[in-house]
Amino acid sequence: MYPVFFRVARSSKALLSSGSSAIGPRALHSQNHAPASSGCGQTPIKSEIHAVHLPRVRARFHFSRGFQKLSPTRFSYKRCRTTAAAEASSGGSTGSRGDEGATAAREDLNEYLPWPNGAGLVHSTAELASDVVVEPGAVVHQDVKIAEGCLISSGCVIGPGVIIAAHTKLSYNVSLSNCVLGARCLLHHGVCVGQDGFGFYVDEKTGAVVKKPQTLQVLIGDDVEIGANSCVDRGSWRDTVIGAGTKIDNLVQVGHNVVVGNNCFLCGHVALGGSSTLGDYVVMGGKSAVADHISVCSMARVAAKSGVTHPITEKGDYGGFPAVPATLWRRQVVELRRLAKQKRNVESKGMLGRESDDE
Repeated sequence: MYPVFFRVARSSKALLSSGSSAIGPRALHSQNHAPASSGCGQTPIKSEIHAVHLPRVRARFHFSRGFQKLSPTRFSYKRCRTTAAAEASSGGSTGSRGDEGATAAREDLNEYLPWPNGAGLVHSTAELASDVVVEPGAVVHQDVKIAEGCLISSGCVIGPGVIIAAHTKLSYNVSLSNCVLGARCLLHHGVCVGQDGFGFYVDEKTGAVVKKPQTLQVLIGDDVEIGANSCVDRGSWRDTVIGAGTKIDNLVQVGHNVVVGNNCFLCGHVALGGSSTLGDYVVMGGKSAVADHISVCSMARVAAKSGVTHPITEKGDYGGFPAVPATLWRRQVVELRRLAKQKRNVESKGMLGRESDDE
């Protein structure tokens, strides 16, 4: 049996007939529906449209070989065919009411209606697997594709054209736009992905501040976890990329055009400047940062509160501002403390000398 895919549609008298089968949402998987003949000499891949009684709305479902989008023409044809069958059973005319059904079908393609599994709002052109949960208060916009096993929690907003792979979980108030998410990702509360990056310049002629176009996407690999209230900006001249297996802590800023390799660890308050590049297995300590257009090689580790202002080309540990190899940084810290102690000793001796002169 093919997996069941749902598509929400507006309730209409043209859709329902006295002979249509009404089933509850809990009985969807218990019904045995055989694919219906299309009447056009082609092998159908969708079953007959049935009505599902829900509060104020009705949902249609069909069997599908994966993500199968209903084009407006095919959608209208099925709607009119159902209307014609209803009129035939009642002995009425199908001409004018068939046209009304086609018009209503076109209107359905621009509607947001409750999703049967969770009651969140889903646009009629979105494609969701049957077991996807869209909790109340979540909104899924047009042309979104969400694979099986995903959870869209309350308060989430999924922007137009977003693609989410299987078994990805979105916690409360996650906002996604202009992005593709891999499988088995976990995004915690308040994560924002795909918004414009921070790009401006001053027009030399007018003196006005002009915004640079931010038109590309964010590509997130499989098994990525992003902590609460972190932000990933979309690209301007290249896509922003988060490699597979990367783990990002809370309150992390990933600028536009950034490329993060596989299996990296970004601790809390890390900031990656625009167009910076991280290799694989890079570890960034808390509140550390990488300047824009700077690259960090694979297997590098940056200590907390360090600032990377020059490219790192050899693996190892780095720290300080500007970041240098950790052994050099430690010597600098020790030497600085020694100089500070000497200065205090000199000052204390000078104070004692002045006191003795006064006496």
